[in-house]
Amino acid sequence: MRIRNALNESAMLVRVPDPREQPTLSVPDAGAILGIGRSAAYEAVRLGTVPSLRIGRRVRVPTAALCRMVGIAVDPSDATESTPAT
Repeated sequence: MRIRNALNESAMLVRVPDPREQPTLSVPDAGAILGIGRSAAYEAVRLGTVPSLRIGRRVRVPTAALCRMVGIAVDPSDATESTPAT
């Protein structure tokens, strides 16, 4: 999935990773997807505008929640189900 970065008029595209491949993003990466800067992204996390997880000292943004926030559908039926080996 790709979305256009609203702040860059040169049509820079930002790749939104598949939540199954990359379940969380750094705050600066989430900010780039949203078209905002690093400081604004951390402020949005602090205010609760952008969903986040704190793991130790790290702050991560769940990819699936970010996709839902910007209106990108994540189809759970595409997930491959693992079958136990017999």
